[in-house]
Parts: sequence; structure tokens; C-alpha cells
Amino acid sequence: MGKLPRRSMGWICSLTFVVALVLISGVASMAAESWGTPHNGLQISLSASGANVLNVSLRNNSEQDTMLNLGFMLAPGVVTTRAGKDNFVPNKQYQYPEAITLVLVDTSGKSTELELVGPPGVAGTLEPFEVPLPSGATYSIQTPLSKYWDPKTFRRVEKGTVQLSAKFTSKVTGADKNKRYWTGTILSNTVTVKL
Repeated sequence: MGKLPRRSMGWICSLTFVVALVLISGVASMAAESWGTPHNGLQISLSASGANVLNVSLRNNSEQDTMLNLGFMLAPGVVTTRAGKDNFVPNKQYQYPEAITLVLVDTSGKSTELELVGPPGVAGTLEPFEVPLPSGATYSIQTPLSKYWDPKTFRRVEKGTVQLSAKFTSKVTGADKNKRYWTGTILSNTVTVKL
């Protein structure tokens, strides 16, 4: 086998350095992520880079695979017929992780549990929003604070600096033994968000 040209060796060294840098920064960011206390093998994390850039992660740190039921899903769209021709109209949002709520503490210390605002109406069937979570796996979802409200007052969050935590409550009874749903309630770490 012949020697590689000097130019190829330089390119390979540069590529190796970039890959190593990406891997190191990825490991560092994973280590810096804050998590809530584990419960029944599941942990939840909340991170925020702004009020409308909230990221919720769920991690299976048990040795067993599990299933999560995060809420419900609508049909991904509807078919309309015009002049004898079918046309598929997609829904912008059809997945609703309503099992994830946000616990907000305002500057006065008042705590409010915010729920995801659901669809204005449902004209078809609802399916469970199921996520398989193998042992060691993490599932992340981005959810803006603007999509949450206080279900008692129907009001959105007012301006100010607030403390937020994510809460996941499984609403599954555990009747379907074949899917091994995770059951329980877990709370994430707390983050500060300025609105």
C-alpha cells in the first residue's frame, strides 16, 4: 500500500481534530445539563434560552425499556375534495404533549401549574402520543411558553422574571401490559426565565 500524499494527510488530520472537538463539546454540554430527581427509572430536564425556547428532555436511566404516553395526537391533516380532486391539507400542529405541564413561580412566590393549550376543536379520532424509550435513551421536545396557560383563569403568563420547572404526569393506568408504560409523576430542575 502506497503512502498518502501530504495534502491528504493534512486534510485527514484537520478532519480528525474537528470530529474530536465536536465530540468533546457534545459530552461537555451533556454533562452540564441539569436534571430533576429520578423516579422509577425516569428523569426530566428543563432548559431555556428564552421564554419561547424551552426544551424538555426525558431520560430512561433504568435497565428496562419503557413507553411514555405524553398526551394525544390528531390526524396529521385532512383531505378536502374540490371539483372531484382530493387535496391533503396538513395540520401545523397535531401532537399535543399535554402530560407535560410547567410549574411557574412568580416574583411574589405564587406557584401556578400551566397546561398546554389544546386544539380549538377535534373533528376526528384521537390517538395516544406514545414514545418508546429504551434503556439509556433520551427524548427531547421543544415547547414554547406561549403555548401554555393557567387553566383556572385561561390567561397566559404575564411579563416579569419567573422560575419554571417541567412536570410529567403519566395518565396511563398501566392496563396495557404489553407496552409497559412508565407511570408516576416527576419534576425537573428549575430554570429562570425573563419574559
